[in-house]
Amino acid sequence: LGHGGFATVFSGIRIKDSFPVAIKHVQQRRLALTFLLKDWNGKSTDVPLEVALLIQVGAGPHDTESSITPLLLDWFDLEDELIMVFEKPENCMDLDNYLKTTDKPLSETHVKVIMKQLVDAAITMDNKGVFHRDIKPHNILIETSSEEPRVRYIDFGCGVTFTPGQRFRRNAGMFSATALSWQLGVVMYQLLHNKLPFDCEITLWITLTRVFHFCKECRDFLTGCLRKHYKDRFTLEDLRNHMWRWEDTVNAHNLEGRRNTEQRDTLT
Repeated sequence: LGHGGFATVFSGIRIKDSFPVAIKHVQQRRLALTFLLKDWNGKSTDVPLEVALLIQVGAGPHDTESSITPLLLDWFDLEDELIMVFEKPENCMDLDNYLKTTDKPLSETHVKVIMKQLVDAAITMDNKGVFHRDIKPHNILIETSSEEPRVRYIDFGCGVTFTPGQRFRRNAGMFSATALSWQLGVVMYQLLHNKLPFDCEITLWITLTRVFHFCKECRDFLTGCLRKHYKDRFTLEDLRNHMWRWEDTVNAHNLEGRRNTEQRDTLT
């Protein structure tokens, strides 16, 4: 299904019932971080950090449903490698490939549906003390089998645990909760334009002045995510609250469009 610098993912089936799965193989030398986790008997044990994060967000082997990420069905620590087996929904692909298949930017209404799910899932992760750190279209799974698309995060290999309100340092620099807002803003821009919003700091300012053809609430949502200083950005709760105003505007716009169409049909 795909591969990167840390892992390779294969498609497979569970033998006993032909249930479709995704099998992620990680070389153990990439697993420097472990997490102390209590099992069902209350005994603490070290587990690979990615496994611990999935359990912490409620997508572990003992869970039955997750709106954040596909369920981890089982995992195997084989000393020199880690195998993780995930549920594999039907008619799904990562958001990066989805944009390539559509070959054009998505409508504002479509983007709103996707962003609402991403914001809600990000808030849940934040409340559970999990920071994904690598949110981008390639790490978002979209399912298209229903009328309304469903999106969830994948690949927690760069994730960390944190205390809400904490600002911490990692190899890539300083991170805080509003780093999530920035990453979500970049994803949203890609959905609306089918390209990144920047290739340097100057380009970011220029491109953000070119979103005038979207409704004001959509523009405010986007610019609130992509403010340069982390203290000036919208928080995740700001984004959730703003989403409702954006939704009302989009619905009103769609209703007005239908009314205009009906009026034209009546006149003809």
